[in-house]
Amino acid sequence: MVENNDKRTAESARAFFNRAEEVASVDNYDYAVELYIEGIRRWPEAVEEGHKPLRKLALLRQADGGKKPGIKERFSKTSFKDPVEELTHAEYLFSKDPENVGYAEMIIKAARKGGFNEVLEWISKLLLYIVKNKEKRPFSTLMQLKEAFSSIEHYEEAAYACRLAKQAKPGDMNLDDEIKNLMAKQTIQKGRYDTGDDYRKAVQDMDKQEELQQKDAVHKTDSYRVKEVQQLEERLKQTPDSQNLRLEYAKKAAQLEDPKLFMEVCQKLNNWHKETRDFAYQRALGEIIIRDLKAKIRHTKSDIETHGKTEKNTARLKELVQKLSEAELQHYTGCVENYPTEANYKYELGVRLMQKKKYDEAIPLFQKSRNRPSLRISSLNMLGMCFFNKGWYADAVDIFEEALKQHTSDYDDIYKELRYNLARALEHGRRFQQAYNIYRKLAQLDYSYRDVSTRVNKLRAQLE
Repeated sequence: MVENNDKRTAESARAFFNRAEEVASVDNYDYAVELYIEGIRRWPEAVEEGHKPLRKLALLRQADGGKKPGIKERFSKTSFKDPVEELTHAEYLFSKDPENVGYAEMIIKAARKGGFNEVLEWISKLLLYIVKNKEKRPFSTLMQLKEAFSSIEHYEEAAYACRLAKQAKPGDMNLDDEIKNLMAKQTIQKGRYDTGDDYRKAVQDMDKQEELQQKDAVHKTDSYRVKEVQQLEERLKQTPDSQNLRLEYAKKAAQLEDPKLFMEVCQKLNNWHKETRDFAYQRALGEIIIRDLKAKIRHTKSDIETHGKTEKNTARLKELVQKLSEAELQHYTGCVENYPTEANYKYELGVRLMQKKKYDEAIPLFQKSRNRPSLRISSLNMLGMCFFNKGWYADAVDIFEEALKQHTSDYDDIYKELRYNLARALEHGRRFQQAYNIYRKLAQLDYSYRDVSTRVNKLRAQLE
């Protein structure tokens, strides 16, 4: 229940949740995840309206082949100003990798810090389900669940987690006493469950709900996908002007990998764009063309791995890569023009311009995309590389140093890349001693990182 003084916050969050639902309906899962996270940031305890729908979306995204979080996403935050920031970061990662036990544990930690008990109950039950169905159950996770359930006085669940922990470590006699203690607490507690049968039924209900969501998200068979497209065609006949239906049909039809149908879909999207002048159709067209080209590149690479390089498949791969480069540049240029506040599009366009050595055009885009916290370090790294490739080595040094100040981990891949790029900028700026010192430290951290050992030897000989 939302208190009166929190109504505005809840209303603001619901606006994001509603928009996320709309975006998810046309399978734009990544953007929908971001919208749900923004809503949860405003209303962290929105379990029914925020966390649960986001969980379902995460499973659908996973079934659709959504990628797990990359390095820049995993390490975009390593320290947090408050529990809400920690919670949303953890849940963002969990949404991109919905069976990752570590990310779920991060949510538990943040929920306990923030006192978000309803969230803690939800995520603890969900993680218990995930762990319970694993062949090898992680003991430390089960003990964390025991502590989490105990902290909100859910003693039966705590005892259940403890029993599973006992199965994982049957020789741990202390767990027997812990289980007895938890059962005693449950006995004297006026709790939610009156009997063991009631508790078992509740656990079964929780399991059933999660299983239904898992089944809902599994990859659909080809016959089902064809039927789904046919149903969308029929619905479009009923409401031919529905943008949501048009976009959903276009995406699902393009995924059938029928060349003739693919061309028809592209033509329809073009016609709808001419009819409405709404860029949403052009964006959808760009997305399916890029997806199609990436699939063809994967197939061609697989052919090369299987049958070896030939003049034909090598030329084919080169042609596809060139087409993809042009398609992405055109797509992200249009997205930036039509969605000027979306930092992701600025960053992606900057990367494509940088690949084409158009550094002067890429620099302003990275300068804007760095204002978004999740893109800050990556944008600074790309910005530094633009200055480096222009020969502005002193400016590149300043940018890489700024990125390192804001990046809090000293051992991850991003740290190593930033340090390596800083050393290169120093080396090209003829600040050899400083470059040597950084390369040397990198070699101590990871001797096999890129060509760092070669650079250490080269500069050592030069400085002696």
